[in-house]
Amino acid sequence: MRVAFLAITCLATLSFACASLKAQVQQRAAFDLQCDVEKIDVKFLDANHDTAGASGCGRQATYVNAHGTWVKNSETTGGAAPQGQTATTSAK
Repeated sequence: MRVAFLAITCLATLSFACASLKAQVQQRAAFDLQCDVEKIDVKFLDANHDTAGASGCGRQATYVNAHGTWVKNSETTGGAAPQGQTATTSAK
């Protein structure tokens, strides 16, 4: 019984941590891709959840976790930015 409780606790913690990481990437990508947060889809590209792909509004970019901060690690690809705005095309 104790093992089952511990397993459930670990799964819940991991699930929360993954959701938190996803939200962090979504926030960063929403700005870079000029897209509403709700429209950003995030997929983790490695087992450690240190690299993520974000896509939304016809554009996509790759992000890496650099000491707790998500940094864009690719050029933004896909469609043009909304009218009157300029798409971010490279990381600085």
